Amino acid sequence: MNLLKKPLWGTVVLLALSSSIFAGAGDAFYFPVQDYGNADYFQLGDSRTGYGYHTADDINVPSGTAVYAIADGVVKKSGNDLSSNGIGGNYLIEHNTSDGIIVTVYQHLDGSNREFYLGETVSRGDLLGYTGTTGTNGTAGSASGTIQHLHFGIKKGPYGSSYDSSCYTATSAYAPYSGYTSCEDEVSGNSSTWYDPRDFIATELWNYSTKYDTNENNEWRFYKIHVPGSYARLKVTVDQIMGDVDLYVRENNNFPDYNNFDCRPYRAGSSTEVCSMGNANNKDFVIGIHGYAYQDSDFRLKIRLSRW
Repeated sequence: MNLLKKPLWGTVVLLALSSSIFAGAGDAFYFPVQDYGNADYFQLGDSRTGYGYHTADDINVPSGTAVYAIADGVVKKSGNDLSSNGIGGNYLIEHNTSDGIIVTVYQHLDGSNREFYLGETVSRGDLLGYTGTTGTNGTAGSASGTIQHLHFGIKKGPYGSSYDSSCYTATSAYAPYSGYTSCEDEVSGNSSTWYDPRDFIATELWNYSTKYDTNENNEWRFYKIHVPGSYARLKVTVDQIMGDVDLYVRENNNFPDYNNFDCRPYRAGSSTEVCSMGNANNKDFVIGIHGYAYQDSDFRLKIRLSRW
């Protein structure tokens, strides 16, 4: 990170995507399967008559596809459920991340070839097993003929933590991980208890917290970033705001201002602001943080890149 010449209207910081940035910032996660881009069968929040809202992504993969742990963690459930609920071989793994404790859900594996069991620890990238034709995959289970897929979800909070029982049909600790919820706000909006897997696994390049002294209403800070060609999407988040700052993002190395930007969330006060820029490959962006109010403002700037 190099400090450039300060313009009349604020400070500019260059974000160089060096190996040290990749190694030292945030968490690094594996994708659970090699070709996660095929998550177009059924995604988080999709509704299904008689079931409710889907709490995960279904990734279209053939039987025998290797499935990996996305991060270091502890196995909380390792099973082979061939009953009418159609889960098949499955794992629940608890992980401690910089965003808090999460539980990852893997379903529709070949339950006879599981590599880990209850209480064992896994490391990022460990082989968990292979997708099979158990549960609702292929010809087995109650939903005969459905597309072979891996059901993969990321639940906020530790395994066994409290949940709204009115949103789930079962009443056991496993209930929230069964695949569907009757409450839409469980999978969308600020109150969601599930992460969007495609977003969460994205590479977090930079996690920057700062005290921003806004002595003037018109003070800006700018951050310049080049997105490598191997990444398709840039996501910029400003959160943990104390005070009032506003996020602007502009492409092609142009500085944003009040009237010129490619993304401006328009969130009031200390609300989290997010810009997600698609088709970002090999492009240069300038991120602008504007101190809106006459007050000191703290904030955290998070930058993530993903391959889809």
